[in-house]
Amino acid sequence: MSHSVVTTETEFNGDVPCVETLKYPNGLFVLYLHIAEASRQKLLMQAEEAVKTQLDDAQRRITAVRKASLLLF
Repeated sequence: MSHSVVTTETEFNGDVPCVETLKYPNGLFVLYLHIAEASRQKLLMQAEEAVKTQLDDAQRRITAVRKASLLLF
């Protein structure tokens, strides 16, 4: 079984980049890394969209309440 070396950039303490070297037995690990990164990006994008939707809904409710309160006076 031959081993290959992959170097990946990671974050340390949230903002300081560091480099770590990983050994893996075949190309499947590289494929796993790519899939994991794509999954992470997709989850982040979904979370961003959910937050944006919640903010838009809140803004609509605020606007509706303001308009309703203006009608009362």
